[in-house]
Amino acid sequence: MQLSRGATMAKERSELERALDKVLATDEGVKVFQHLHTLSGYNAPFYDRNDQNNTTYNLGKRDLWLDLRRHLTREQLSLIELPKE
Repeated sequence: MQLSRGATMAKERSELERALDKVLATDEGVKVFQHLHTLSGYNAPFYDRNDQNNTTYNLGKRDLWLDLRRHLTREQLSLIELPKE
């Protein structure tokens, strides 16, 4: 029996989320994701009125974080995006 496309995507998503749970259970994993969050420019302005290519580049970086972000729990997001100093 072959899984439907939706069922296959759901299975892959749950596998990814289990992997993220394991990675983010470690201090090192949280540190790596904090770095990815910073590199993505998620909280920074992305529009560059003088350079459309730079705007596109910034949006691409931001989109990568948005894709990762949708697989994370609120608790994981708070560890990454709101780190305690």
